[in-house]
Amino acid sequence: MVTMKRVPLLCCLVLGALLAWFAPLAAADAVELGTTTSALVAPSCPKGVSPANCTIILTRSTALETLRDGVAYPTTAKASGRIVAFTVGLSRLDSNAATAKQDIHFLDTTYGGTTRLVLTVLRPVGAKSQRRWKVVAESPLFRVQPWLGQVVRFPLATSLPIRAGDTVALTTPTWAPVLSIDQSTKQFAYRQSRSTSCDVPPSSSAAQSVGQSAQYVCDYTGTRVEYSATEITSTASASSTPVASTVCPATLSLTQCPAVLARATALDTVGAGASYPTTVTADGRLVAFTIGLSSLSSNRTTRLSDVRALNATFGGAPAAAVTVLKAVGPRSQRRYAVVASSPLYSLSSYVGGAVQLVLRSALHVSRGELIALTTPTWAPVLWSSGSSSRYAHRQSRATSCTSPPSSTAAQLSPGQSARYVCNYPGVSATYSPAVIPIPPVPKSYVH
Repeated sequence: MVTMKRVPLLCCLVLGALLAWFAPLAAADAVELGTTTSALVAPSCPKGVSPANCTIILTRSTALETLRDGVAYPTTAKASGRIVAFTVGLSRLDSNAATAKQDIHFLDTTYGGTTRLVLTVLRPVGAKSQRRWKVVAESPLFRVQPWLGQVVRFPLATSLPIRAGDTVALTTPTWAPVLSIDQSTKQFAYRQSRSTSCDVPPSSSAAQSVGQSAQYVCDYTGTRVEYSATEITSTASASSTPVASTVCPATLSLTQCPAVLARATALDTVGAGASYPTTVTADGRLVAFTIGLSSLSSNRTTRLSDVRALNATFGGAPAAAVTVLKAVGPRSQRRYAVVASSPLYSLSSYVGGAVQLVLRSALHVSRGELIALTTPTWAPVLWSSGSSSRYAHRQSRATSCTSPPSSTAAQLSPGQSARYVCNYPGVSATYSPAVIPIPPVPKSYVH
């Protein structure tokens, strides 16, 4: 589900069973590697299959899906980007709770621990006929036993780099019930990171780690591995949205350009009629944000001159970060403190366009916190909608709201607080954060 209320003009990342983009600003691609026509499911033993032949458990190895709905290597990246989350379907093992508990105890004892998963990025090495893959990146270990019986998405605290041509696999150092069996042998298949004794579970760990390479000789047709990975690419694009056409009027001083946010933190307070549209609605991780930037001038030569002038006036090139805020003190004071902030991103290359920026280290966000946009220099990100009731934003200052702020108004340091007295009805800051919820441990789970 979406963890943010919709932000005007900017595309939002919908985080549920599928990913989709809304609104006209499509600055980057968010793709679910491994998604085909067959939806991810929590595997179960097919009817008529005996427990001895119900091979839905992956053990001590890395699994690479090679065919899904006839699509070869469906988790292969078509463009370079970063993996920000993965989704997995986990069997509940048995509909009878007592039997499932016995099965879990047996598997934990036999394979050296509870259900654990690692997302693994592989790169082909050597001759194609060798089917050899090398691990170039991997996630931390996820202990997923509480979610048996569910299809669940896990955001990554640190996103994984992936190049075009790399492929995402699923690794378990212990065991994981992630295999759907008795599928079409012409439509589904996967391989494991081992080359011998393919008809029995590995006697020792064949799971890969970073830097290791292995041959994927063991081939299992008619089996589907229930996983996918969310990739975001930071690709700039031209923008035809209102923010890009909000040029600086020639009658005003450049430092008073209505499109420019300078030395401040901006918090959208009304977006498309919704109050505080970037309020976090569930604990999660902020993995990326999209930003649209004014062209300043319709003339390229004038635009370059404007950028140089703004750089000189505000102490540097255009740059921005996302800042996580929480309300502090009496509500009437409109005071917010910084919980966390992303690194500062240079925006010089994106003036007049749009870009989605992926955080290498995701920011943990809690329900009720708000996400704002900060620039210690300047950023042409303000859009005048003309509708004071449907759009508005506030800035991190309390006085001189019609003049450029002092150099200390921008909020970037955790713990720093400021009053947001300066209110700008009819003006929106064009940014959109992407938050992936952290799945809560089911209340029914007993360790």
